[in-house]
Amino acid sequence: MKTLKFLMVLFTALVFAQVSKAQTGITLGLRAGTNYSNLYGNPSTFDRKGKTGIVAGVFARLGDRLYIEPGVNFISYGSKFDFQNQRYDAKFNQIQVPLLVGYKFIDRESFNVHAGAGAEFGFNLNKPVKVQNFAYKDFTTAGKIAAGVDFKNFLIDLGYSYSIAKVNKSLDQRAGIYSCTIGYKFW
Repeated sequence: MKTLKFLMVLFTALVFAQVSKAQTGITLGLRAGTNYSNLYGNPSTFDRKGKTGIVAGVFARLGDRLYIEPGVNFISYGSKFDFQNQRYDAKFNQIQVPLLVGYKFIDRESFNVHAGAGAEFGFNLNKPVKVQNFAYKDFTTAGKIAAGVDFKNFLIDLGYSYSIAKVNKSLDQRAGIYSCTIGYKFW
């Protein structure tokens, strides 16, 4: 796992250096939308149901066709599940910091199609419900993929993130979050 994290950081640094060298474009914007999440663990232990939540934040795109996209988002997500004959409703409110490397497959002045992948770091703003003294982590890491289209200054993005490390080691849980956002590029 440490080797995977090191390789992700090294890859991101190398791509960032390449984009910085060739960088001519900087875009800033806002996005907001909805998500559907679930906590995945041992299937024989849980009768789980996903939940919908919200996501809103700011982003930057640094580069032209190949770009780096850092951001800061507020996100609420969660899952309902059964564990040892008791129902739990785990709710998370987080500040997430995604860092994606993306590519514009179609790059026109008023329209583009893009996709990206990278890492996402989450910081809990609340203490999710404990499950029989099994606490959730305050800091999470996830891999993220995203794709979308831009029409002039408006954008629509779809994404999926999945925990790299367990959000609850004792329950063997990882978070999977699908998201759909709309946004506006103001610079």
